[in-house]
Amino acid sequence: MRLFVAVDLDERARRQATAAMVRLRRHCEEASRDFAHILRWVPPDKLHLTLHFLGEVDSARLPALRAALAAPLMLRAFDLSLGAPGVFPLSGPARVVWLDVAAGAGELSALHAELGARLREHRFELEQRSFAPHLTLARLKSPPPTDLAWLIQSAVIEPVAPWRVDHVTLYRSQLSAAGSLYGAVLRMELAP
Repeated sequence: MRLFVAVDLDERARRQATAAMVRLRRHCEEASRDFAHILRWVPPDKLHLTLHFLGEVDSARLPALRAALAAPLMLRAFDLSLGAPGVFPLSGPARVVWLDVAAGAGELSALHAELGARLREHRFELEQRSFAPHLTLARLKSPPPTDLAWLIQSAVIEPVAPWRVDHVTLYRSQLSAAGSLYGAVLRMELAP
């Protein structure tokens, strides 16, 4: 099964992030109709901030995974907000459109580190790239026809107001013709 650990958005943050996504989509399509065909926008109900993508995990390892994540998290609940749009990678053709973390990035990085240590202790392989907290809004199916980074960064959008992060969720992702289907496997509470 495909698994990842993520921070959920509350309903207000989800509405505001969706509004930002709609604004960015219009901004891109006004600049070039080609963007309508190459940008695949994340459905609003699937918006989340990934902490760790575990990829394919054998179901026999699920007890070890639950053991790794069962102990209470040490980090206290914190506020998180989102700000400016950008693209990954930072150089070369864009592949992902995102919103950066305006407040709470330090806490999010600490949470990433705590979960990573637990997962490595139970011999789960983690991505090697450095953690860059962000909310993915869209992925590109092919290279953009123009400088997408400049276009995205020139968009005027409202920031996403802070929401309280008091838990993280282990999700199962099933690929289907209609897109990925997410199901919560385990919810882990942060310290009050």
